[in-house]
Order: sequence, then C-alpha cells, then structure tokens
Amino acid sequence: MFKDQKCTYHRRGGQWITCRSHASLQGYGNVSVSVTVDKARIQKDLKFEYVEDPTIIKLEPEWSIFSGNTPVTVTGTNLDIIQSPLIRAKYNGRETVNVSRTLNPSAWHGQ
Repeated sequence: MFKDQKCTYHRRGGQWITCRSHASLQGYGNVSVSVTVDKARIQKDLKFEYVEDPTIIKLEPEWSIFSGNTPVTVTGTNLDIIQSPLIRAKYNGRETVNVSRTLNPSAWHGQ
C-alpha cells in the first residue's frame, strides 16, 4: 500500500515484489509504504515519492532526410524520471521505435 492506495501486484521473486502504482490521490510528495503478505502486514519506515509528470516542450530537428539516421533531441521537464525512454516515429503507416538516452532532466537524445 502507498499510504491508503493499493499497488496492483505484478510479480515477485525470492527477495522482491513488484507492483504498479496508481495515480496519487494526495498530489506530489512522499507517502509511506506497507506490504501485506497473506494476513501479515509488514510496516517499515519506507517512503515512495510521487513527482510531477514529464512534459515535452519541443523536438529538434522537426524534419529528417528520407533515409533517416538523423539525431533527434526531445526537450521538456522531468524527462530523467522515465525508466525506459523511447522515441517513436510513424510515417506512411510504418512505425519505428528507438531507445533514447537522457542527456539531463530536460533533454533526451535518440536516433
């Protein structure tokens, strides 16, 4: 549980449990974390932080040559909190997906 919200169970291993958080009901900031296994509630002083969603402000360049391979930079806010940044492009019904790297909290770079 993240404060009073359930975290949807995803999977587990011998020493870890993964769940998916839901949107915060309290806004940004830290919330306490508790885990219930069977009927035992495990409480430890752990914190989870909800931060502001990333935003995209601009894309540079706004064009590419037909053969591609043009470096693309996405600029915005809080881009460094995204765990697996991808840049997707679609042209004439064909889609490409490229893994990008975070340059800093406000810029991604992909190709």
